[in-house]
Amino acid sequence: TSPLAAAWSITDPRSKARARWRVTLDPPPGRAAVLRDALQIKVLGERGTTPGSSIVRIELRNRGSMPVLLTPDDLAITQGNRTVLGAEPTPARITVEPGKVRMLELPLRGIDWQEEVRVRVGGAIFRLQFGRDATR
Repeated sequence: TSPLAAAWSITDPRSKARARWRVTLDPPPGRAAVLRDALQIKVLGERGTTPGSSIVRIELRNRGSMPVLLTPDDLAITQGNRTVLGAEPTPARITVEPGKVRMLELPLRGIDWQEEVRVRVGGAIFRLQFGRDATR
């Protein structure tokens, strides 16, 4: 995104004098930067009770002064080159109010416990290893 140039003018109705202003505005921050600044994120993974199953718990704490709305594009769970689908669909929209915490618990199926699972929230990426003997 590039800076935005803005210009405006005001004319005095009596004197017809015209004043002009010009300003260059910085581009707004990208979505990933907004989420990074507003959210404190913790991600934990736990092997499930059946082979290839796992649970990912995501804690979202809003440190900002405005509500944060996460959309499905803001959250991705992948293993290798594939998206990992859970037993339940990801919530369509998740709102985190200022100063509040939202917990997500996402059951996953078809996980290879020997391979890394990546969880992306906005631009933040977390890597989980379940390992053969690991429980977390």
